[in-house]
Formats: sequence, C-alpha cells, structure tokens
Amino acid sequence: MIRTIVLLLAFHLFSHYCFAADKNTKGLLPEVSMTQGSESDNEKKAFSSEIMITRSENRAIESLQVIIKKNKGAKNEADLWYRLAELYMRRSKSGRFFDLHQDTPLMKLSPFPVPNERGAEAIKRAIKIYTKIEMDFPHFKQMDAVLFNNAFANQQIAQYKVSELLYHKLLTQFPKSPLIADGTLAVGELLYDQGKFSQALEHFLRVEKFPNSRVYSYGMYKAAWAYYNMRDSENGIKKLVQVVKSNPPLQDGEVPTNRHNLRREAMRDLTVFIGDSYPANKLYSFFEDLATEEELGQSMIDLAKLYESHSRQKEMNIFLEEYIDKRSMGPDVVRSHLFLVEANETLKRRDKVINHLQYASDLCKKDSAWRGMQKVDVLESSCVEGFRHTSLDMAKKWWEIWLKNKQNMEFSDLTQQLFKLILENEDPAKPDLKTRFAYAELLFQLQKYDEASVQYKMVGDKSAEPVMKHDANYAALYAKEKSIEKKKDPLKEAERKELAANYLSKHPTGKFATLIKFKIGHIAYEEANYPEAEKWLTPLAALKGADNAEIKKKSEDLILDMLNIRKDYAGIKDFSKKVMASSSDEGRKKSMNKIMEEAHFTEIQEFAKTGDKGQASEKLMAFAKEHEGSKLSQDALWQALSLQYSEGRIYDAAEASMKFVQKHPDDKRNLDALKEAAKAYADVGQISKSAETLLKIADHGQEKPQHPSGTGGGHLYP
Repeated sequence: MIRTIVLLLAFHLFSHYCFAADKNTKGLLPEVSMTQGSESDNEKKAFSSEIMITRSENRAIESLQVIIKKNKGAKNEADLWYRLAELYMRRSKSGRFFDLHQDTPLMKLSPFPVPNERGAEAIKRAIKIYTKIEMDFPHFKQMDAVLFNNAFANQQIAQYKVSELLYHKLLTQFPKSPLIADGTLAVGELLYDQGKFSQALEHFLRVEKFPNSRVYSYGMYKAAWAYYNMRDSENGIKKLVQVVKSNPPLQDGEVPTNRHNLRREAMRDLTVFIGDSYPANKLYSFFEDLATEEELGQSMIDLAKLYESHSRQKEMNIFLEEYIDKRSMGPDVVRSHLFLVEANETLKRRDKVINHLQYASDLCKKDSAWRGMQKVDVLESSCVEGFRHTSLDMAKKWWEIWLKNKQNMEFSDLTQQLFKLILENEDPAKPDLKTRFAYAELLFQLQKYDEASVQYKMVGDKSAEPVMKHDANYAALYAKEKSIEKKKDPLKEAERKELAANYLSKHPTGKFATLIKFKIGHIAYEEANYPEAEKWLTPLAALKGADNAEIKKKSEDLILDMLNIRKDYAGIKDFSKKVMASSSDEGRKKSMNKIMEEAHFTEIQEFAKTGDKGQASEKLMAFAKEHEGSKLSQDALWQALSLQYSEGRIYDAAEASMKFVQKHPDDKRNLDALKEAAKAYADVGQISKSAETLLKIADHGQEKPQHPSGTGGGHLYP
C-alpha cells in the first residue's frame, strides 16, 4: 500500500542517516555516560541513547536541508520535503522525551548540550512543511499521505478543528486512497473525544467497509464503546463479540501482535458490558462459548472485580461457583476461591470463607493434580502470592476481632484453622517461619501452652535468623513452664529440662541464659537433687553486676537452704561470710551476719552433744568473744559456764559466771550465776571470793545461803 511504502521509505531514510551517524560518532559513547547520581542506570542509558538519536536526527535534517536547496525546482523536490517532514515528526518523539525530563538532574548532568527544541516545536515544523507541499505541489503523488500525516500532526498538538478538516479533505478528495479507512477512523476518534458518540459511531461503522484494512477490527472496537456510551449495551456487546471472533487467540509459539492485544482488550471490556446487563447466572455460559480456557478464567476474575466494586458479593458466588464446578482444573480456580473468600467475609458467611480457603489450600498442595497442570506464573499468582496473602490478611483480621472480645471464641478458632491451612502448604525447603511463629503466639494467647511450645520449637530449630531463632527457643521453654503451672506432669518436667538445655546449647550467651541456668538449678532444688542444683546455682551466686543482682540473691538463698537441709552448719557459716563480703546491701549483710552467727552457734551446740565438753566450752567462749554484743554471744557464754560446771571445772565456771554477770548485768539469770559462783569459790577454798560474791547476791536483795555448797545452782548444768 502506498502509505505503508511512504512510511517505510521515511523510516529507511531515517535509519540510513542514523546508521551513518553512528559510524561517524564511533568512540563518543563514553562521553555521554552520566555522573553518578540518584537516577537508575536504565534512565541514564535511555537519556544517553535519546541524545545520540537526536544528534543523528539533527545531522539527517541538516543534510536533507542542504539537499533540498541543491534540488530546488527538481522533480523530486516535493518528495524531499516530505522526507524532511517525516524526520521532524520523528524528531518530535525525542522532543517529547526531553519535555518529560526537563526538570530532572539528568538534564544538568549531561556532558552534551541537550536539545532545547520541544516536541511540539518539531511537530509544528512538520505541519508547516506538509502545508507547503499541499500548497506548492498540488499534484504530489503522495498527497493523500501528506493530508493524513498533517491531520495527525495537528491532532498531536490539539489543533482538532484543523485536524478534522484535513481528514475530511482526505476522505473527499481521495476516496480510493488506502488511507481512507485510517482517516475515517481518525475522524470518528476526534468526534468520540468530543462526546459526539452518535456521529463518531457513523464513522466507526464505515470502517467495516474495509475488511482488509489494518484498522478494521479497531473500528468495530470503537463502535462498541460508542454504543456503550449511548447506553446501547446490547449492540456494544455484539460489536465486541465480532472483534473477538475476527481476531483468533494466540497459538502456541506465536508472537503476540496488536491483533491479539485487541482481542484481549475486547474480552476484558465484555466483562464490563455484560456485567452491567446480564444476570449473574448467564455470565459463565456467555463466556464459555466465546473464550479460550485461559480467557474464560480471566473473564470470571474480571467479572468478580466488577461485582466487588459494585458490592454485589452475593451474586458473585453464582458465576464463580459455576466456573469452579465446571472448570475444576482451570488456571483461575484458586483465584476464584480467593475472591469468594473476600466476598463471603463481607457477607459474614465465615463457614464459606473457611471452605473456600480449604479448597484453595488443597489445590495448592505440592501433590495436587491441579498444581501439576499449571504454569509457573499461575502457581506464583494463585498460591505463592494469592492464597498466602489472602489467608494471612484474613487471619490478622479475625485475630484482631478476637483480641477485642476474647469471649468470642469463634474468631480464635477460625484463625487457628487458617494458620493450619497456610502451614500445610509451606515449602519444606523454604519453611514459612514467620507464620508459624504467629501461630505459636496465638496458641500461647489461647493458653494452649503445650501446642504453642511445639510450634515455637519448630521455628527455633529451622530459623537461620538470629533474633527469631533466639526468641522462638526461649518462648518454647516459657510456654512449657506456663503449661506446668496449670498442671504438674513428670513428662512435662522432662520436656522443660530438654527445652532449657536446647536454649543453652544454641544460645550460651543469650539474653535469658542466666535466667534459664537459674531455672535448671531451681528445678533440681525442687526435686531435692541438691548436687545438681548446686552445680548450676553456685556459679550464679558468684555473679557480679546490677543486672544479675536478683538471680544472684535467689541462688545464694537456695544454696543456704540446701546447706541448712543437710545441717551443714560449717558450710552455712562459710558461705554466708562470702555473701557478706560480696554484697554492698547493708540489709543483706546484716541478715547474712545473723545467719552466720546462728550457724556457728548451732555448729558448736551440735559438737557439744557428742564431742568433748571442754572443747565445746572453749568453742562457746571463743564464739562469745568473736560475736561480742550479739544475743547469741550471751547465750554462748552461759552455755560455756554451764558446761564447765558439768565437767567439774568449778573454779573456771565461777570465773566465767562472774564475767557473765559483769557483761550482762540485766540478765535474769545473774542471781543464779552468783549463787553458783559463791558456792564454787567456797568449795575450792576461795573464801574471800565467795564472800565478795555473797555480797553481790545481797545487793540483788536475796538472802545469803547457809552454806556455799547449798542448792540453787543445779539448774546451770545442761
């Protein structure tokens, strides 16, 4: 066709100049590389490429202008002008590119001058040349192409009236031109854009007189939309069906063309036309007769989107369920289920929501028949993205509803079911650990601690992300402990020990390592396994720092308690001294000192039961001296002198009695001590000391005994 040949010639001329320019500018490409900045490499390459193209175009234009001057008046002058106009039209494309990028950093970073001629300016130059050809060369053999291109150029700069006049001139003056169909369509589009749908329709319908034209199908397509805007959906549908039937679907291995794109657009638009006029129970059968398997599913999805936008969720169930039922292996079955999930959630039909998610889950499983029949992109959009995204969104929504009212257990049950469905479809090679962790969190909140512990443990075992791994391993132990709080069970105790050991083996310096070591020690303590408990607690009792103060204190107390249980008073004495030395808490020091004194005192008392009484007396005397001022010191001194009396060391006992009275003048036992001392002194012949002692007794207001060896002191003997 002439116009096609003209355009090809123009393109050939342009290509010739471009390729020639490329050869001449060999080695210049590095000079147009952009400075590092915020723009992407693709943008830089496109910008650099456009600059090179523009430079080539400008050379071509300059060269052609020189040729035109040399050929003024020649037979080919009009043809040369025509070629120049075509170059300006091509130049307008680059101009539009720079129009779009005029405020970007690329314009400033370019090492070459950026052309300042804008797209509209290049078009205006082309219009001027087309008009010149029309005026100066009225018999130019390609005048129909000149008129068409001039009309199109005017249309590009919004000169619609001029454009329409030029198209009409083409249609009236060149009725046999191969561009008639294109011109007719162009006039129709101008009218359509002005909202003159009835007049536009007349032109679109005229295009059908040219079945061999490349715009034949597009004319029908535009006619359909003209009908639709005139509220004649029925005729609009018929036209779109014509478009679909006249443009067969893409065959295997066939490269998509504009024809196939137009079919796809027509199929998509049919869902709008049909959705507005057909009942829901007629939709599936309409598209079943017209579409390929892939188009049928996509049409159902497009209809679902339309119905969703119009809040017609109830009707959506009709055609989508029919598609699912009759096309169980269709590529859009999972997506259809997911649309029905959203629709039925809006309708608050939660049983249907779960059912559709279950169906989608089953289809997406690795070994399902449906999965084996689908392309990779279908599986990606349906299962990897669609099912997972919809399920998680729904689970999040239901979880939040439950959190607002935990008495409504329906939503917690639904959320659990969703998590299970999601995890059933996880890829073993890429486990869905975030979802599993969330599932464990939900179970924990529901106080299903044992189940939560299992899920946490699975995350901890599989996660390679340090924080998640750590938190999951600790949560597994913590959940198990919460379970034990509810009900004691030897099996759970064993599991708790395993989880604690698991945490420490994987996180020996983890945030909760110290706490868990204490827990292990405490468990052993509760089980009366004191050697095991001490193994864990002794290092904790030696910890330093404010962060460890509480665990250190608890460990110390447990160790002291175990020493006490074993009646290891010497151990208590030594350990309490260590605690005192390591503590800066005065209250703690005071309590430890008391424990130490009591342990020391009890240790001596235990020795006195079976050991040498004399040594016991000496230990008590030493204790009294060491802990002078203590109440126990007073008792120790009393027991020491009692032992001396019992051992027959009556003089030493008498001396000790006098010291006791002197140190503790308010003790109620002083009178007995003095009486016994007086008797003891008399027995050993210390008459003067006995007399002095009797005087002290008199001072206490008591009668003197008739004889120092009389009764009254026997109660001192233990």
